[in-house]
Amino acid sequence: MQYTEFTALTIMLIGLTGCITAIYWFYCRFKIKTNDPLNSHSITYKIFNFIKTTFFMLLIIVSIRSFVFEPFQIPSGSMLPTLKVGDFVIVNRFIYGLRIPLLGHKIISVREPKRGEIIVFQFPKDTRIAYIKRLIGVPGDKIKYANNQLFINDELIQDAFFSKTRDAYDPQIGFSPWATLYEQKIDDYTFHIQRYPDLIQPSSEILEYTVPKDMYFVMGDNRDKSYDSRSWGFVQTRYLIGKAAYIWLHWPKSNTLPSIKRNQVIP
Repeated sequence: MQYTEFTALTIMLIGLTGCITAIYWFYCRFKIKTNDPLNSHSITYKIFNFIKTTFFMLLIIVSIRSFVFEPFQIPSGSMLPTLKVGDFVIVNRFIYGLRIPLLGHKIISVREPKRGEIIVFQFPKDTRIAYIKRLIGVPGDKIKYANNQLFINDELIQDAFFSKTRDAYDPQIGFSPWATLYEQKIDDYTFHIQRYPDLIQPSSEILEYTVPKDMYFVMGDNRDKSYDSRSWGFVQTRYLIGKAAYIWLHWPKSNTLPSIKRNQVIP
């Protein structure tokens, strides 16, 4: 089920169970006023009571999921080596302000996203899908990407060699390529990116962008294998979901056991 479809379905269930709960409340009030005792053993009473409990349970769950924290599973390798396929992360929704579910309109401001943070957002080309990338440029920033080098406001973001690692098997090329990890630092965030210098040659194309108002420029840490703002453009403010804060579980395949070995704060 897609991200927005799940949210819409949950809200519809809340509306339906809420209406039935209201009917149940008026029914109980009518019984009390007419001095007609409620039959707690009747099927009608049990059904109404179950629906009432479901309503309050859904309301609490959706309130937490929409305004405070939300779980999210990493579906692809675009954020390697920081996030792996099968990582389950907690997304802090409150940090960027409270928004109306589905509409995206901000009702309470907390703070703006910062460069270097990993953010979760609705994919601008299909808002039913949730994407996760690293925030590179905020409104007003000038971004340049040339010869695998990143510039923010004309300042080169240095790549410091960290290590080489064997990547996961790639069915498109038929073997497991070697990936090179580099350390980068953007403002207050230090993290690793991944590239394939022995496999993918740097493009001669120079990409330059100026981030518009109320929009953001994002990139995956797996720089050579990430479908991001370099391909499809900017992320509008209204599509922000939250900041990826913590890895709480790793479960890459359903036929394997989940692991907590990767539990950590996300850099």
